[in-house]
Amino acid sequence: MYTRQWVDFRPLKGEHGCDNCSLVFAGSDVEPITDFFQRVEPGGIVPSGVCPKCGALCYPIKKENDDAGKVPGEGLHKAANDS
Repeated sequence: MYTRQWVDFRPLKGEHGCDNCSLVFAGSDVEPITDFFQRVEPGGIVPSGVCPKCGALCYPIKKENDDAGKVPGEGLHKAANDS
């Protein structure tokens, strides 16, 4: 039995860095990932796409002031126990 999976490729925002050649690309320049489950390990960081230059995986570049990866309420428990 063959099952086709559809993936919603929405335009990516921000900058994405190649894990191999270290080039940085805009989200619109990163290509979709083929053979996703063969290239990504369970529990690993999810890549944002494929480098158009070398074909390696690209990952989003997190800025210092970017709260996208922050857990809501993180740091509150520590602050409450510091007293």
